[in-house]
Amino acid sequence: MLYNSIFKDNIFNQSMALKYGFKKENNHYLLQKEIGIGGFLAKFEIWDKQFKVTILEKPDMIKYLPFEIYNASGEFVSKIRFEVDLLIDEIVDLCFDSISVRKELLRYVMAEFGTVPEKPWDNYDSYCTLKTNLSKKWYGVFMIIPGSYLGIKKNENVDVLNIKLEPDEVKKLIDNKQYFPAYHMNKKHWITILLNRNTDLNIIKELISKSFYLVEN
Repeated sequence: MLYNSIFKDNIFNQSMALKYGFKKENNHYLLQKEIGIGGFLAKFEIWDKQFKVTILEKPDMIKYLPFEIYNASGEFVSKIRFEVDLLIDEIVDLCFDSISVRKELLRYVMAEFGTVPEKPWDNYDSYCTLKTNLSKKWYGVFMIIPGSYLGIKKNENVDVLNIKLEPDEVKKLIDNKQYFPAYHMNKKHWITILLNRNTDLNIIKELISKSFYLVEN
């Protein structure tokens, strides 16, 4: 059964998944775990933006078909689904980076500046731009890009925010861990911020405000 909706709000973190216990085979990440019901295993497969769960019945490792049927009901299959959901929650927490950070920042710019994000590129649905009210110039760009573009996490996608700051502050902030030379923009005046569980929202909100007023004024 596929659980692809997970990717709506989360980005798969390959290095974290390997630490958790996933094994990489070609472009697939595989994991088998016991569930809280004896005699059954859950097999997890993650690739591209696919998240597949298969329930196997021991000892012959035969696929438990009722789990594959979306509208299958009954006490036993419901218990299995419950146990699988617990494992999925754990995997998402420990093997994915949430993009809820972006959502919180988008709520902030809406409340603070009345900014409605725009998506100007049809081929880049994960990109959105923030424009000032009067000059209609960009003061922020959200993107999901390969981490290799920043020199980190090769083959993994990361959520980032580009904002404009004074050149001295750009130099001061860059640490190549959370703050990076601007991707695809003027590196003297712009900076790329990695958005993940280590993000300090209060600091980023302050920097966004600086970018807004720097661009607008």
